[in-house]
Amino acid sequence: MLFWNCAGIENKDSEFWKYVNSFDYISLCETWIEERGWNRLKNNLPGSHVWDCSFAKKEGKRGRAKGGFLIGIRKGWGIANDKLIKEEEVGIISTEVILKGKKRRIISVYGEQGGKRLIEKLEEIIRDEEIRELIIGGDFNIRTGELGGIELNEDVSVRYSKDKVVGNNGKRLIEWAEDNGLYILNGCTAGDWEGEYTYVGARGCSVIDYILVSEVLHGRITEFRVDVRVDSDHQPLRLKMLEIGAEDDNTEVEKDEGRTIEIISWDKEAIEIYQEKTEIWEHGRELDQQEPKDVVDMEEMWDRIKSFVHNAMVKKRRIIRRKALGYKDWWDRSCTRKKRAVKRIFWKWRAGKIEKTEYIKEKKNFKDLLEEKQREKRVTEEEELRNLKREADIWKFINRKRGNRRRMNNSIAKETWRNYFIELLEGEEMVDRLEKNVKETTGSVSEELEEGEIIKAVRKMKTGKAVDVDGIPMEA
Repeated sequence: MLFWNCAGIENKDSEFWKYVNSFDYISLCETWIEERGWNRLKNNLPGSHVWDCSFAKKEGKRGRAKGGFLIGIRKGWGIANDKLIKEEEVGIISTEVILKGKKRRIISVYGEQGGKRLIEKLEEIIRDEEIRELIIGGDFNIRTGELGGIELNEDVSVRYSKDKVVGNNGKRLIEWAEDNGLYILNGCTAGDWEGEYTYVGARGCSVIDYILVSEVLHGRITEFRVDVRVDSDHQPLRLKMLEIGAEDDNTEVEKDEGRTIEIISWDKEAIEIYQEKTEIWEHGRELDQQEPKDVVDMEEMWDRIKSFVHNAMVKKRRIIRRKALGYKDWWDRSCTRKKRAVKRIFWKWRAGKIEKTEYIKEKKNFKDLLEEKQREKRVTEEEELRNLKREADIWKFINRKRGNRRRMNNSIAKETWRNYFIELLEGEEMVDRLEKNVKETTGSVSEELEEGEIIKAVRKMKTGKAVDVDGIPMEA
């Protein structure tokens, strides 16, 4: 399980999402995602998980939205409703998952303003029902020092922390946890015996992110760890539990192998193959051999010509793979190397080998590098666009930047449309007269059509255009 204050998710790279996607349960807070951003993001999230979002809120008309949660549960890991978020308060969301036939409540928190009113909100959520399996995790924004911990005897309890400061609500949070039978994992669990810092920023270091579990789950904890990441000033909290897997762990999740499309090739070799196949019936010999002329009418003849053309064209299959979530066109190997270097320096600082100022300086250099790469990419694109002369090349450039746009669902049946508009306009169908007029018009046009008009129309045709309703490209 993962609990992490990620400080925004729209600016994260693909390596960030690869790490996040490795967990069965994902809780990201302070995502800064509003409803508009969620509509843009949700279709690109990994299909291995079921996702739900609590939107960030703006306090005024200007500035960035604050807060926001993103919850993900791996498919096959327990049973959950389609709507993952059951209860929602400002800075708190609650989800329920059924594992091994038992209901587990998981609460994610983000405490603003020093965790003010956070304890009251938690009390309101868990007060009305008795929950045996309960996990609370996230950014509490409360410093608890070394309060709480494992009881060695009636008088002594042990919990270690690199942050010795107890904040205004620190003692109150520990007392509330003890009254409700909850255990804090930071600093007294395998994987974090020293109580590592969960926030490392230019203003200082502190332990303000926690995971609390109920007594039933406390004995099944196998590891609690404060991971090392440089994507945010907050570090992610990793939790492993015994028998936490779902009943159908063997469920295979389909991998996104991309979308297969069929394209018509018009390279030199394909043109030669097309010409060889069409030579047989170029003068009507193939058509004449199939049926007597008096049996074949104009519509059947046209259908047969289309069939010949389609069979003669060389078709190739191409797989269109969706770009990885977090893909950035300006990201290169220098960015990856710099990110790894910052992570190594963080490890050295945590081990006490270097000063924190070196890490902060290196992280700032990494941020400056990313901004410089973005500027260089934009300048290159502006120069490329400035040098384009043909309108077709300009639209090709624009469509490349747009990416794959979502298409509207157009699967409504013809009969449904007809009934809808008849009811809307309170009218009646006039199909017979309309079809008669269409046939008369079509017949008169075909009779008056001359060879010169056909030649003139063919000369106006351009190659490289999308096929029409008959599916035959202009190259044919």
